Amino acid sequence: MDWVEPVRERAFRCVCEALLTLALWAQGVGRAAESLEHANRLWELDPCRQDACILAMQALQALGRAEEAVRLARLARASGTVSRG
Repeated sequence: MDWVEPVRERAFRCVCEALLTLALWAQGVGRAAESLEHANRLWELDPCRQDACILAMQALQALGRAEEAVRLARLARASGTVSRG
């Protein structure tokens, strides 16, 4: 079943890009809660996605949940998702 892996990988990339697009769109139109939902889902699927983590932190900030954004930043730094720079 070697043919399955490239198809699975392509589908995974498509799902990730769709979630990123939805998170960015929601952020752009002021729907922070939706942006957070999509960013969290993306980060859950791929914990190495720095863009998802940053979008989630921005959404939390927009929702007035700054303390959670700081906790998420610390978690991301500890896991190596986001660099200190």
